[in-house]
Amino acid sequence: MASTGNPTSKAEPKYLGKLSYVLDYDFEKGQLSVTVVDGQELPAMDLSGTSDPYVKLYLMPEKKKKFQTQVHRKTLNPVFNETFVFKVPYNELPSKTLLFSIYDFDRFGKNDQIGQLQVPLNSVDLGEVVRQTRCIQPPPLTMVRIGQPAGLFVFPRSLSHGRSSITTCSETPSTGQLSMKTTEENRLGEVCLALRYVPNKSKLNVVVMEAKNLKKMDVIGLSDPYVKIYLMMGNKRLEKKKTTIKMKTLNPYYNESFGFEVSPEKLQRVHLVITVMDYDRVGSNDAIGRVHIGPNSSGLGLRHWMDMINSPRRSTAQWHVLEPLKED
Repeated sequence: MASTGNPTSKAEPKYLGKLSYVLDYDFEKGQLSVTVVDGQELPAMDLSGTSDPYVKLYLMPEKKKKFQTQVHRKTLNPVFNETFVFKVPYNELPSKTLLFSIYDFDRFGKNDQIGQLQVPLNSVDLGEVVRQTRCIQPPPLTMVRIGQPAGLFVFPRSLSHGRSSITTCSETPSTGQLSMKTTEENRLGEVCLALRYVPNKSKLNVVVMEAKNLKKMDVIGLSDPYVKIYLMMGNKRLEKKKTTIKMKTLNPYYNESFGFEVSPEKLQRVHLVITVMDYDRVGSNDAIGRVHIGPNSSGLGLRHWMDMINSPRRSTAQWHVLEPLKED
C-alpha cells in the first residue's frame, strides 16, 4: 500500500491537456494573427465529467488588449478555429509574450481557470507560419512565479512548405546546450532579412530588418554597422543597394526596403549577397560578415529563397548567421 503521508515525496504535475494554435505575422501590416485551433484532453471541471471551455488571449506585458473565444459546452476536446489579430510593430516582438488562459465557464459561479500557456515571441520564428501543440501549464497560483515561462524549449522546425509544425508535451526546459552551440556559430552575428517576389511586376523586394550580436569592430567594443545588398548573376554584379549607418551599436535596427527589377525568367539565374559592414570615418570600412541567398546556395540561404519562390507576393523573413568573407 502506497504511503500518502511522506512529506519528501514529490507530487506529479497534473496533466491539464493540450492546446493547438497557429501564429502568422504580416511584416507589411505589422500585425500578428493568432488562431486558437483546438483543445485536447482537457480535465473535467463539472460534476457531469465534462467542461465548458473557452480561451482568453493576451499580448504581455500589457493586459489591456485581450481577445476571447466562444464557450464550447460540455466537451473536453473543443474545436475553436477562431483567429484574432494583434497590432504589434516588428521591433517590439522580442519583448512580447503571448498568453493563452484556458477557462471553464460557470453559469452560476466564478469561471475556473484550467491552465495557461505562455509563448515568448522571441522563441519562435515568425518568418514562417508557426503551428504548435503544447501542454497546458498550471494556472499562475500554482506556478513558481507569474511570467516565468514553464516548460519552454527550443523547437525543431519542419522544413516542408516553409512552416513550423510542432507537437510536444515535454515538461523539461531546454538544457542550454543548443544555445552554447549557437553562440559559437554566431561569433560574427546574425542579420534578419525579409524577401518578397511579385511575378507580374518582376519585382524582388528585400527588407533589411535588423542585425544582432555583431562582432565588435571598434576599440570601444562597438561597431558602426550598415548593410550592402548585391544582386548577382554568376560573378557579375547587376545592382547594389545599402542601408543607412547605425552608429555605436552591435544590435542595429533598420527596417529598410529595397527593390530590384528581376523578370521571372531571370529569377533562377540570380542570387543575393548580403554583406554587413563596419563604417570607419578615417580608414577603410571593414566587412563583418556575409550571407548568400539564392537558388545555388545551401542551408538557410537556399531555403529562404525557395520559401520566397513558393509564396509569391508574400514576405518571408529569416535570420541568417553571418559567415566570414573568403580570401581572394
